[in-house]
Amino acid sequence: MACARIVRPLLQLLLATLLVSTLFSYSGQLSCKCGCGKNNMSQRFLDELEDLESAVNIEFQINSGSRCSSYNRQNGGSSSSLHLQGLSVDISDLGWTDRQRKKLIKRARRSRYFTKVLTYHDSNHIHIEANPYSGDFVHHKIYKDSSNRYAALDGNYYLGMIQNLQQNQSVRLGYFDSINERNNITFFFDKLIRKGDDSDIYNHMSLGIGWSRNIQSRHDHYGLNISMGIGEYGSTYYLYYEPAISIGSIFKYMDLWLNIGYILPVNSTTNVHSYVPGPTITLNANIGYFNLIK
Repeated sequence: MACARIVRPLLQLLLATLLVSTLFSYSGQLSCKCGCGKNNMSQRFLDELEDLESAVNIEFQINSGSRCSSYNRQNGGSSSSLHLQGLSVDISDLGWTDRQRKKLIKRARRSRYFTKVLTYHDSNHIHIEANPYSGDFVHHKIYKDSSNRYAALDGNYYLGMIQNLQQNQSVRLGYFDSINERNNITFFFDKLIRKGDDSDIYNHMSLGIGWSRNIQSRHDHYGLNISMGIGEYGSTYYLYYEPAISIGSIFKYMDLWLNIGYILPVNSTTNVHSYVPGPTITLNANIGYFNLIK
């Protein structure tokens, strides 16, 4: 009996030790790093994180877990950051390969639990979160240094149709990417496919770049665009550029926007400069998968 009274507590202690080591196989800082001691990490989140770690087969080094509101503000976190709710961590990816990062993203998507992964490619960490109010998984590459944002974009290709007041119709092939939670960038190629009955413009094509900013709703946006192209007026080819402003709404699979611009020919041909310049108003309807940052 005396032996049993000694052995049973030892077995319970051993079992508890094994359980804790299983739940917290990753290393790093789960409590708030300011020293306040806050640690409200969700146990479900930690269990899912351990499963993700096992699936990726890399020990996670946690840089930041739970945060108090003061520390979160100091680090530029939003008031809705899931670090405040214990549903988000930042882990170090120093020394990781692109293949390992892709594997983590793939496994996080498959988990049906995690909702967002942000890979910070110029600050060596990965943000992982589980938003209980969002069912869609999103991944974005983030570059804190804006000069790096164009090095490896991770957005969405789309196809669209453009109609202007002269009844000209053009097709658009574009690329959309969220830079951050408010700003977006797009690249596009336009090609005239049908000219209006009263139009003297032929063979219009252009390349352009645009910036847009989300308004209060993340679906509505306004922006600036500029394109450069080549057109044919009568038998004369001319180069031109077109600055424009736009306003519209963007959804998961469709982007609608009104574009108001002004065509400015580069050539000095008299006929071109007399008839081609002028304002343009177009309605753009684009279909794609617009993976906006939430």
